[in-house]
Amino acid sequence: MHPFPAATAPRRCVGDTPTQAVLNPFRVEFRFERMSLVAACRIEHVESNGTAWTCDCAASEGPPLLLHRLVQRPLDAVGREAGWRRTLRFGDGSSLRIRSEAGTECGQVTFKGGGATNLIF
Repeated sequence: MHPFPAATAPRRCVGDTPTQAVLNPFRVEFRFERMSLVAACRIEHVESNGTAWTCDCAASEGPPLLLHRLVQRPLDAVGREAGWRRTLRFGDGSSLRIRSEAGTECGQVTFKGGGATNLIF
């Protein structure tokens, strides 16, 4: 297992735009123009009006998801919050929170092109 990365680690993600949100049985994948982000834990999509939609990637049932609303919204900021949460903030004021239950890896970012290609979080 890898430790949860520092808050400054994913700055390379800022400015990228998601092109697809893909639902799989035990994970959610977001395909961006320059990277791919896979979350295999609990995520929370918070709309700009504050409405929150939670998804436990390991659960077989859950509430509806509106992740398609994040597609084509530029990523403005990436941060780390208390409670082992990585938060991605989008240009329209919405956000995506990815939560690690134990402070260890719960997903991965794979960058296209040169430089470091993976960031495990």
